[in-house]
Amino acid sequence: MEKPCTEGIYEDGDEEEEFPHPIPWQKIEAQELDCDYGLLFSKEVANRLFMQLEEEVEYFTGDEAKVQVYGKMYSVPRKQATYGDEGLVYSFSGVHLAARLWTPTLEYIRDAVTNATGYNFNFVLINRLQGEEVKKVQEFMYLWSTVQSNGECGKEVKKRVQAGWNGWRKVSGVLCDQKISARIKGKVYRTVVRPAMLYGLETVSLRKRQESELEVAELKMLRYKDGQDHIGEHRDDEHELDPSCPIAAVSLGAVRDLVFRHRDARKEPKKHPIEPVKLELAHGSLLLMNSPTNTYWYHSLPVRKRVKTPRISLTFRRIIKGRQKRKKE
Repeated sequence: MEKPCTEGIYEDGDEEEEFPHPIPWQKIEAQELDCDYGLLFSKEVANRLFMQLEEEVEYFTGDEAKVQVYGKMYSVPRKQATYGDEGLVYSFSGVHLAARLWTPTLEYIRDAVTNATGYNFNFVLINRLQGEEVKKVQEFMYLWSTVQSNGECGKEVKKRVQAGWNGWRKVSGVLCDQKISARIKGKVYRTVVRPAMLYGLETVSLRKRQESELEVAELKMLRYKDGQDHIGEHRDDEHELDPSCPIAAVSLGAVRDLVFRHRDARKEPKKHPIEPVKLELAHGSLLLMNSPTNTYWYHSLPVRKRVKTPRISLTFRRIIKGRQKRKKE
């Protein structure tokens, strides 16, 4: 067996180790729910893997960053990316995402998961829940961060972006409420936030870079941030997934709680009083969702406003090539 690529994961002077030794598994069971949970990486290794992924992973933008819900397309409230073997396409919620080829760090994590579980995986879906992006604040204005100025009107752009954020904060309770329709949120945003950000700029000669900064700031406002980034209730039960292979979820970064809810309890809670199952996903942890979990149980990461640091979730799957839907041109 070839030794996996660990370049950039271990610093000079560190003793390189093979993949983690067999980890002590915690069994999580309920009616038709079967999961195994354990710590796959130490804190030090998990930190390094997180930083490597921040450098390597390219996230989707534009139409690829949207999902279809009841016939309408909506932006995903988090960053997403797909990686895997050549030619693989993953389809869900009306979108078809072609996998980019494995990066060295993703290969290392994939092989560590295989070593710990005994299952081989050919695909990973990456979800990045936002936090305070300290490394990028020089390029846009977010809360108390500074927009990078490249022209004589840079300070004015900075003030306007700050004003926009002040307006956004005043109505964030509305913009982040899942019970309020997108149409109402759009009206609130156009009435309160956008005018505050654009006031007076019609008299300023903006450079392309400054226009881009305003656009980036607006896109950031239209997305859920930090603990308000979330993953809604869903099941990983797509047709192209191999039913004999579990879903393996690796968590890096902020600790977030995962909530399982039985499909019958979602439809008729009084008739089927099945209690939800909650689990804290620690930094460096591995969750194995065995069959028939994804047939009967939905899982989600709820909004957590107190969470201020980012989290990367890597869900490894095995896709059967003959069952794939072709990506639309």
